[in-house]
Amino acid sequence: MCASFRALSTARVRTRALLSLALRLASLRSPAQNGINTALKETAGASAVVIAFASFAISTVAIVSAAIIHRPACDFSLLGMPWYAYCGGLLGSGYVFGAVYLTDQLGFAVFTICMILGQILVSLACDVTGFLAEARRIPSTMRIVAIVGVFVGAALISLDNFEGGSALTAKPPALVGLLLLGGIVTGSGMPVQALLNGVATRHLGTPFRASALSFAGGTLVLGSISAVAALDVHARANGVPC
Repeated sequence: MCASFRALSTARVRTRALLSLALRLASLRSPAQNGINTALKETAGASAVVIAFASFAISTVAIVSAAIIHRPACDFSLLGMPWYAYCGGLLGSGYVFGAVYLTDQLGFAVFTICMILGQILVSLACDVTGFLAEARRIPSTMRIVAIVGVFVGAALISLDNFEGGSALTAKPPALVGLLLLGGIVTGSGMPVQALLNGVATRHLGTPFRASALSFAGGTLVLGSISAVAALDVHARANGVPC
């Protein structure tokens, strides 16, 4: 029995280590994605909405391909899902658009820490309230200290940008405050999106199908906005009153 217990404990430690490594690797995705999208925006000279649409469209092709390849033998129904499970793509598209626009306005460091702050605050609220039937978790003292640390970090980095003569110093304080708030709001949608995609996964059977649905919805939203914006630009260029 002792040998079985040690084997089980070792397996749990390895699983936690792998999950921790996966989370750290996943955390590198957002800054890299923001950098690529910002570079694409500067190179192509397109608007943030168009760049977000292009990013989502490419991601949709990739995840739909993965969902087609990974086809487990389980029944699923789109009609059986609650309405809010379809809203994950809307929040995802809002994040990509906000990241493209705000990274250009705030810089990578300030936007990223504001985004993380929004993620932590909403994640904490979801844990406390048991949002979408998740297990309720009361925040520990360590978590509260960590949140305060993120607040302090956000304030210090913002002040350093002002004292260092960055582009933020040329903006009115009220506008800077709105941009910082925008970064927090942009990050706050990600935990909710993860929970909504979790609901979709339980109904569709695999995370690939849920992600494909989420990305397809976000692509549709951003594509529609991009089309309307393109028509408006075309109308203004031809002197058509809007």
